[in-house]
Amino acid sequence: MGTPMVVFMSEDRAPTSPSHGATFVLVATVLFAFKGILARLVLATGMSVVAVVSLRVLLATPLYLGVGALLVRRRGSPPAPLGARVEAMLTGAFFLFAAACDFSAIHRIGAGPSRVILFSFPGFVLLIEAARTRTRPRAAELVTFALAWLGLVGVAAPDGLRTLADRDLSGVFFALGGAVAYAIFVTASQRSMRSLGAVRFTMYSNVGTCALLVVALPFVASRADFVLDVEGLGWLTLMVALCTVLPFFLLSQGIERAGAGPASLLTLVGPPITVVAAYVLLGELLTPIQVAGAALVVGSISWLKARDALRARAVAARTASGARGAASPAETSVGNAPTNAGSPASAGSL
Repeated sequence: MGTPMVVFMSEDRAPTSPSHGATFVLVATVLFAFKGILARLVLATGMSVVAVVSLRVLLATPLYLGVGALLVRRRGSPPAPLGARVEAMLTGAFFLFAAACDFSAIHRIGAGPSRVILFSFPGFVLLIEAARTRTRPRAAELVTFALAWLGLVGVAAPDGLRTLADRDLSGVFFALGGAVAYAIFVTASQRSMRSLGAVRFTMYSNVGTCALLVVALPFVASRADFVLDVEGLGWLTLMVALCTVLPFFLLSQGIERAGAGPASLLTLVGPPITVVAAYVLLGELLTPIQVAGAALVVGSISWLKARDALRARAVAARTASGARGAASPAETSVGNAPTNAGSPASAGSL
């Protein structure tokens, strides 16, 4: 019996399905949102930020390779071209650069303002896609992004962005750099998946992330960063499995099916989920402004998806009507002769 998990566990060249793609992206976004909750539990045990970020990548990479190899073997796909593998690894380097900029921004300007700036990346994705395809972004997508980003300000920075006046402005540039790098990662991943598929792209891109981390680690880490705690390692292992590896595979499947632009807009629901989860699970403060902001984010994304669904149904109805209209004259001219085996009528009668 077919389920979303079965679709996920077949390597890759399923026909494009935007609705399934949106489901993959939303599930991945929910799982990614809980990464922040687990990260706080890990850091509360005394592990450093450098240790958490580094170990997350180092522990996740063998899982990406093992799970990915199993899925590829089930499909029996031919070996991936060397050029495509290298391209995916370079794409993974952008992901690590975005993560490094993100943590630098959090350190300098705080988590709330950095979230607001980092999650401007869907806007950059829309601009990159517009430049690549030489078409204007859809007005509905621009409106959705503007409303969702405004809601995100309420969620992540309920006191407004005026708090940036007293902060290190280099953090703003780090956050913007992270947004641009992540936008490049998302759009480049869509291109790479055309030759590799989602599963193999996920494998090789994370190999690139890990390789760059290994090169950079001696310059950013000290021995004191890796004084490990058993409880912290337990939370970290859970974060790697459920909030890193699984959602990354799902996100890749979603981007492949839905496209980079729509997928990036859907990820905007992540910060509201994190804020609500922190309120429920950790007892953190949840203000009316944050609730209103979360409602605006979810409402704008829901409006876009409902609008797209209505348009898809209208197109399908027009296509079906046109097919019936094209079949009628042929049936009239043939009279009582047997129906052509290649016609829609014969297909419906089989």
